[in-house]
Amino acid sequence: MISFNKGNILFFIGILFVVSSIFFVSALTTISNCVEINESGTYTMNQSINQSENFDCIKIIAANVTLDCNGYNITSNLAVSGVFSNQTNTTVKNCYVDMGPGLWNYGIEFVSVNNSNIINTTLNNQYRGIDLYSSSNNTLTNITSNSNSVGIYLSAISNNNTLINITSNSNIQSGIRLFLSSNNTLINVTTNSNSWYGTYLSAISNNNTLINITSNSNGFSGIRLFSSSNNNIFSNTNVWNCSTMGAFSCIYVAESDYNIFDGGFINKSDKYGIQMFSSGSLSNDNADHNIFRNINITNIINTSVFLDDDGTNSENLNNTFLNVSYNNESVDSKSELIRQWYYQVYVNDSSGNLVGNASVVFYDKNNILILNVTTNASGWTDIINLTDYINLGGTKTYYSNYTVYAYKNNYSGSVSFNTTLEKNKLNITITIPISNVWCAGADMNRDGKVDTADYIIWRKLQNCVVSSSSLCSNADANRDGTVNQADYDLWKANFGKTGCVGSIGTGGGNENTTVNSSNDTNTTTIIPPVVVEDNDQPTIIKNNPSIKSGIGRFEVWFKEKNPDKFVLKYGNQNKGYKSVELNINECRRRGNLGRRDCVFNIDLTGEGYSNKEKIYTWFELTDAAGNSAVSKIKELRFG
Repeated sequence: MISFNKGNILFFIGILFVVSSIFFVSALTTISNCVEINESGTYTMNQSINQSENFDCIKIIAANVTLDCNGYNITSNLAVSGVFSNQTNTTVKNCYVDMGPGLWNYGIEFVSVNNSNIINTTLNNQYRGIDLYSSSNNTLTNITSNSNSVGIYLSAISNNNTLINITSNSNIQSGIRLFLSSNNTLINVTTNSNSWYGTYLSAISNNNTLINITSNSNGFSGIRLFSSSNNNIFSNTNVWNCSTMGAFSCIYVAESDYNIFDGGFINKSDKYGIQMFSSGSLSNDNADHNIFRNINITNIINTSVFLDDDGTNSENLNNTFLNVSYNNESVDSKSELIRQWYYQVYVNDSSGNLVGNASVVFYDKNNILILNVTTNASGWTDIINLTDYINLGGTKTYYSNYTVYAYKNNYSGSVSFNTTLEKNKLNITITIPISNVWCAGADMNRDGKVDTADYIIWRKLQNCVVSSSSLCSNADANRDGTVNQADYDLWKANFGKTGCVGSIGTGGGNENTTVNSSNDTNTTTIIPPVVVEDNDQPTIIKNNPSIKSGIGRFEVWFKEKNPDKFVLKYGNQNKGYKSVELNINECRRRGNLGRRDCVFNIDLTGEGYSNKEKIYTWFELTDAAGNSAVSKIKELRFG
């Protein structure tokens, strides 16, 4: 029979206190031993702890717990975790954890933990430094995890985690591995000198974003994607001295699609720079639609880029290398490599004025429309990609030379170049000649067309000296300082033209012609007008108008084998000028040389002319080739 005296009671209280200090912490916030935390709060270590018992050292079983190791160590040589949590909103910070190299020794183990943090922590020399199992929306910041089997391991649908400023070097297998984990973000990651892989994504690890990744001196590959790890984005990836064991490549993509590697360097590999691999007959056995861009590959002992299929059922198709520099490539029989470079076009006119809103169209060597873009307000197109060649099963098909046309207001310029010889040409300049500004000056009234109204201006200002009167500046078509016969000759040579503008980048004019491309029904391209070959200038031989009792009789003789348009114009400054398109078939032919005689009667009664009012009249003739002629202007008096 036990006697409960005062001494016994104090003894049992002491035993209970010791047990509680080992197995759980409730109200206490200072930790000096391995404990189980079962209440929310902040807990701070005040000394290093070595776990000599076969259970996790610090086990968090309550939500909303912060563990601050305060720079102290958690160590052991047993198959246990230094810190374990299965609760939400856990924060672990300022820890150094070394649980020994046993098979199941974890530094920090999160199981089904969400919305938690691991901060400023070093985890060396255990099976896994950090293990996130089915844990999402967590943030790991300023982590060093070296000399483990795997530095950091995310598995079993550990999604939407963020890892920032991570160093995971000299691990037996991989620095960082994602297994069946998606939508994670990794920023500023270094994974060097790992025996297998620096950064490894496998087993349907999709839509992850990795930024500023350095992965040097790893045994097999700096970066490895395997088994349907799709739609991942790598930005600024640097992989140096990779595949030191001579077996694989700096970047290895196997059976994974739609991944993007953008920016970085690959330097020195004993085997390959980039290797893509497929094996099997299922669609998810292939490595298709991957993009590598803005990467420089150097010092590759074997092959810089290798697309490796099994030669029977598998394939690696539509894999694009945009602005990727390397020495050589090997493409297996059912694989496809697309080589592209960047290009940008600037459009100006021959006076140096930028041309905005110009249409710029690209044609390959087979005259197939590739692209149709528009210049911006600064005269530049966007930067675009053009294919140098496609390597399909080892056979290259080249697409150069490319010809690029720039169009604006019926004026155009062009340039050709070879993408193999001129890579990344970001200063292509197309100059649209402007010898036809205001249609060589012939559009004297600046209304966008050259017609008889311009002739009347020239006639009124004939012999005017520009230095004496600025009023005659526009009539000085050739800008020699005087309105003279040379200006008339320019007007005559350009008569009938429309779409005249002050510079290619301004003004109106006719709309450009568009046609559907036979290769893409949703794409249009601008084409210059069709020109009929006709070297004979039409000639108006006689213009003999008369008027009687309000009826105008307009007699005209002309010579032209291919007349297209015949217009009678009449009027004055008060009433304005009218245009009447005449039926050429009403003219009588004279021989086989194109001579025709015509008489047209027009009732001028009721048009408001007063007695003896002057009426000016003339004819304009255009042939099928666009050549034109204007008769002399005759003066009539109404009555």
